[in-house]
Amino acid sequence: ERAFLTSGLPPNVEVVELPEGTSHHVAKRDLMAKAAVLLHPATYIDACPRTVIEAQACGTPIVAFKRGGTPEIVVDGETGSLVPTATPFDIDDPERKDALVTQLAGAVERAALIDRSVVRKYALSDLGADRMARDYLLLYESLIAGGEW
Repeated sequence: ERAFLTSGLPPNVEVVELPEGTSHHVAKRDLMAKAAVLLHPATYIDACPRTVIEAQACGTPIVAFKRGGTPEIVVDGETGSLVPTATPFDIDDPERKDALVTQLAGAVERAALIDRSVVRKYALSDLGADRMARDYLLLYESLIAGGEW
């Protein structure tokens, strides 16, 4: 099974196996907390990529495309680096693909310099359930009082 997982991977990519008796949640948290940057190069539209929020809660800066909900949860230059939108069509175009890889590499270098304590503080204050519940309550109160959607 391990040979299947590792076949064709570049030499600088490591497949990490879950230690016996370790919760996958704990292992994922520990990996994210140790990472210099979380690279999230998704070309599909994800309204709220949870791995991005989880990594920021660990203090890990993000590198991602400006796509879906990512720009709403990553503050470019403060909690990560956002790269211009990419689509699956861009990945199929060799010239565009090379440009995207270059942009991602530069974004990784910039994001690695971000203060991890700022990233974690932002995640805990702006991306947590308390803030979201508070925002919903304010919205509902506004609508009940006659405010517009």
